[in-house]
Amino acid sequence: MQPVKSDKISDGKELEYIKALGSHETAHVKFLRDVLGKNASFKSSDLSFNKSGVAALMSDRNKILNTAVTLEDMGVHAYNGAGPSLKTRLTYLRWFDCVC
Repeated sequence: MQPVKSDKISDGKELEYIKALGSHETAHVKFLRDVLGKNASFKSSDLSFNKSGVAALMSDRNKILNTAVTLEDMGVHAYNGAGPSLKTRLTYLRWFDCVC
């Protein structure tokens, strides 16, 4: 996990937070892949990052933490927006378990 490896986060509570966010995101990706199956429009290997942009985000503790909060909030809003579109009770329960 890039933020943990950056050595910019030294506070134990902050490291726990960053690790928890990473675990949540891993669970979200797994959930979406399970639900979407072959209907997924992209695979993780399709993603490419602006290396200098990522390096700039990893250069400072405040940037790392602010980016983590922003991305987590954005993900929560996306899930909340998509929730009403879920068609089956099982999918809803799996979605709820994933995001809580």
